[in-house]
Amino acid sequence: MYNKEMFIKSISKDEKERILIAVQNHFAPQLKEDKVKSEIKKMISEVLGEDFIQLEIGKNMLRVTVEKDTDENITKINNYIDQMLQMAGQFMENMENQEESN
Repeated sequence: MYNKEMFIKSISKDEKERILIAVQNHFAPQLKEDKVKSEIKKMISEVLGEDFIQLEIGKNMLRVTVEKDTDENITKINNYIDQMLQMAGQFMENMENQEESN
């Protein structure tokens, strides 16, 4: 099963109430790709809705500026990541079950 630590080092907030998402080092090269950047921005803006203001992507850090309720938005991001990992795990389990039945 997948766990968040495989992908995310930490999710916190800074002194300016921005959300900081530190990704594992093995994902750093992917954060340079334009397609990945636009997909991340799309997902974050959908998860946060009207609270989303800006996304900055560094070497292995995402900095998300939000309108308000930073802690609530961190919870939204955590819940979304957990949901996606659960779906990925179920998908992989279903694939393994299909291979075993063939």
